[in-house]
Amino acid sequence: MSLRTLLLRAARRGFDLWLVVARPVTPSVRILLVRDGMTLLIHHTYASKWYFPGGSVDRGESLLEAAVREAWEEVGAVVRDEPRLLGIYLSNHNGRSDHVVVYVSEDFDLPGPPPNTWEIEGCAWFSLHNLPPDMQRACRARVQEYLAGGGPYSGAW
Repeated sequence: MSLRTLLLRAARRGFDLWLVVARPVTPSVRILLVRDGMTLLIHHTYASKWYFPGGSVDRGESLLEAAVREAWEEVGAVVRDEPRLLGIYLSNHNGRSDHVVVYVSEDFDLPGPPPNTWEIEGCAWFSLHNLPPDMQRACRARVQEYLAGGGPYSGAW
């Protein structure tokens, strides 16, 4: 493991500790990008699992705007349609009180290579029916909801 990865993971643990102490209620977004039975997942430099693109909501930004922005910043996706709300979930672990809003887009372009950012170690396409074993549990559950149809869903992240 590189020194950079160790430092980023230590910074992440420090941020997680701050969240426990400050106890803010925070919204975040994720976006499930689907094309031809495949989904585009990311691997963060500071985490050990595969996730949907996503992150925090900026001040003055709607949840939908944040999801579209995160798709662009993390994988270079230009979302053409208005993403559909898949669900709203409560993430109440590690002392956090997060609300995670998940959108789905099936109409997007990838005009070039993903942006080069310190936060993203890699991105890759995976079959919706053959997800990576080291995929984050909640994201895996959202794929099952997507495949079941319906929604929007709610519950625990």
